[in-house]
Amino acid sequence: MRKEDRFVYDDNVDKITVILVLSGNSEAYGDIVHRYKSVVFNVIYTIIKNCHTAEDLTQETFIDGYIKLRTLEEPCKIGAWLVRIAKNKCYNHLMRSSEKFESELHDYIQDSRVSTPENFLIEQQEQHVLRQTVERLPELHKTVIKLYYFSNFSQHEIAERLKIPVGTVGRRLYDARLKLKKEYKNMDKNDITFVNKDFEKQVAEKVKAIQEYYSLHNDSFDGFENEFLKTIELIDQLPESIKKHAAYADVYLVASWQDKNHQERAWQEAELGDNAQVMASTLIYKYLNGSKDVFVSEVDKIIPKLKKMHQNTDNKNAIGELLFWRGSRIYIQGRDQADKDKLNEAKANFIEAEKNLKKISSYYPNTIAGIKAVNIEMNDKHVTVTSGVTGEGYRYENGKLIFVEQSGFSQSSSNVNKYKSLFYYVSCYFDRTFFDENLEIGGKIIETKGELTKSIGSTHTLISRNEKITVLAGTFFDCMHIKLHGMYYGITYNADVYYAKRVGLVKAEFTEGDKVENYELSEYKINGGNSGSEYFPFAVGNIWKYVNTNLLSIYWQTVEYELINIHPDSNSVYANLSAIKYVRLKQINQYDESCDSDTYIMLADMLVTDAPNIERFDDAIKYLKFALRKNSSARASIFSVEALDFMERCKEYKSKNYRFLPTRILSSTINKNKGETVYSEWGKYDVAPHRMGSRREENKIFGMKPFRFLQRLAGTLYSKKWVAGYSEEIRHSDGDILIKADNCGSVTVKAGTFENCLKVTFNLSLPDGKSYFGDGFKNVHYGTKVYYYAPNVGIIKHDCVWGESLSSVCELTEYKSIATDGEYMPIYIGNRWVYNEMTLESGYKARIQYHIVSGMENEFYVIYGQEFIYLGTEEEYEEFKKSLKK
Repeated sequence: MRKEDRFVYDDNVDKITVILVLSGNSEAYGDIVHRYKSVVFNVIYTIIKNCHTAEDLTQETFIDGYIKLRTLEEPCKIGAWLVRIAKNKCYNHLMRSSEKFESELHDYIQDSRVSTPENFLIEQQEQHVLRQTVERLPELHKTVIKLYYFSNFSQHEIAERLKIPVGTVGRRLYDARLKLKKEYKNMDKNDITFVNKDFEKQVAEKVKAIQEYYSLHNDSFDGFENEFLKTIELIDQLPESIKKHAAYADVYLVASWQDKNHQERAWQEAELGDNAQVMASTLIYKYLNGSKDVFVSEVDKIIPKLKKMHQNTDNKNAIGELLFWRGSRIYIQGRDQADKDKLNEAKANFIEAEKNLKKISSYYPNTIAGIKAVNIEMNDKHVTVTSGVTGEGYRYENGKLIFVEQSGFSQSSSNVNKYKSLFYYVSCYFDRTFFDENLEIGGKIIETKGELTKSIGSTHTLISRNEKITVLAGTFFDCMHIKLHGMYYGITYNADVYYAKRVGLVKAEFTEGDKVENYELSEYKINGGNSGSEYFPFAVGNIWKYVNTNLLSIYWQTVEYELINIHPDSNSVYANLSAIKYVRLKQINQYDESCDSDTYIMLADMLVTDAPNIERFDDAIKYLKFALRKNSSARASIFSVEALDFMERCKEYKSKNYRFLPTRILSSTINKNKGETVYSEWGKYDVAPHRMGSRREENKIFGMKPFRFLQRLAGTLYSKKWVAGYSEEIRHSDGDILIKADNCGSVTVKAGTFENCLKVTFNLSLPDGKSYFGDGFKNVHYGTKVYYYAPNVGIIKHDCVWGESLSSVCELTEYKSIATDGEYMPIYIGNRWVYNEMTLESGYKARIQYHIVSGMENEFYVIYGQEFIYLGTEEEYEEFKKSLKK
């Protein structure tokens, strides 16, 4: 071995050379390259066994060394440091490679027949350490590693020997490599890592700044991309380690909130970095707002994996968050289906979540709120109209009470008790401040951070501190009175808020237009509160309950806050509270003159949500009859007549135990104005025995929305511009839409054959990174939509093409029209169109109807009904799905 290939250089020479480079003499780095290039190349070649690749990685090693030179703590050890970079380069290269190299393990198993400079840095025990690590692998992984690397079997040969798919062999090899990496690093106590502790701290601070970017930048992500990239560059400079991947995961998670394309990278880094919190958060963001069943299934897959990780408080907290959200999805199903077994399952999830969560997490009190919500739902004498289940965090500091965070879930099918989250509405649009004890009378707090919520300029004004207030819970003196003028998302409200000493908030009266909600303290329990403000005492077990005194007596209501725990520090006190906000309709067995038709229709809708037992259908039909009897308005009565007929059919389906899919009847309007025909789908009334499906092909039902898509894409159901030969590209908020119109002669559909038809085609390209049926089905209007119009009839056929993903055909099967003048979209009272989806497999009923039932001048009242049913039981539906997979 040549002298220059061994580490026999004078330490002082290395140290002086490094100092020269760091002082600005970049040419001095050439001396380092010359001194160690053979050493680095030999190290890499020993591992990679490929000359060309070794040359490339040698060059990359010295480039990285130059970039990261400031992180080197001991300049005299630059040789060993470069060798470590070289090893990491080899490891990363082999992990990325799809080729089979026995040397994939040689970065840890040294070949004793080859004398290399690395033998001067790494002790001979490494062979023994790695072989111990292989033996510690689970049997499935150990078997494929030994067969593949030590017995020289191919993946196909392993698959045949073990009688498993080749893909499974590949996955086990991949998983085994990850485990080897982690286990080996844990066992190898002599691993040499040169990390500048100040630099490591700098990276940690940068990652934390990324995690808090939104709150640190006035509730905005402006400029985030630049800081994100800078942070990634910093993390790149850390040596290979589990901590490095955990840091990547934290940063990519935040980036995924802006761009979902980062979700996969966040997940991959979290797996490599044992970052359970990021894995949990990524899963929640990806699946929470989709199918409840799919979300529960994904949670059930990942929790066992997280439990195998090191059970520190962060990882246990991640499991707790997943259990909380699992419980929330089961709770919603149990509530909507009146299923007490599901409610008990949800309660068990909340209890288990509470055991895992950090007490300072807002999810911790959330689980307590969840348990209370389940107990409320167990009372089946009421039907939930609106509910909120949250955990909230407040901080008292320097005389200010600040709303810090809120997590949880809510459901609302009505505007009843809109301001029931009163602690939120009295603080969050006013720089998150409940009150500031340092304000003078007349002093103001003006919102400065609400760019996203459009609340900038909302004002909080201190009126007095000596008012007497009488509410349901009693009379209170020397109350602090604050007047609010709030704005959010284009909505404006005013409020008068009162706080009593040693009690807390006693009254909040909200006014929005002519609507008034007056929340009064009805019950309270104060166990103390020396650690908080005298106007909002902090003590575990403090409880505040409120009711809206303006709400009709047919509703049962509660707004309850309970202080769960307190976390003081040197400058402030942080408190966690559980919160439940409920409005439920009392089930009415007899006709009640005090209820109007709207209330009865809402009761009918609430009872059949998620298509529960047939008794609920009977009650819904009864309430629709009560709505007709009350006859509060013409439109309510007209809707009730149509809804009665609709619900009778649905009851027949339910009596046969058919599997409901998205099914509903609702009121809509059409307005004719300046040659345009404008459709508004969502009106005042809606009754929906609605369940989500679980087959991708069932998304064809979105093709049964001809009026909705026309309104979204063109702003009208028909335009006089659409004549044969018309072609135009129009700019739309969702992208450029190409519209073409052509004559198409004779068209035959189920309703008959029609002549002189017009074909209008819309093309709107799906943006990169989006899916047609993702994001809560917000993108279904993208793709190609083809409409066929017949004179005096209207739309007779509607084709939808969602790229190569899916397509549907919607055909007219029945119609009624009084038109005689050749109009392509006739709008008259009495006109009716019935459509069926023609491409779904047999066994489905997919039918929609538009019926113009009344109108005045140019405004028309339309009833839209959608019946989407699988004509079989739940069990038959599941068997049908299985048969299609075979």
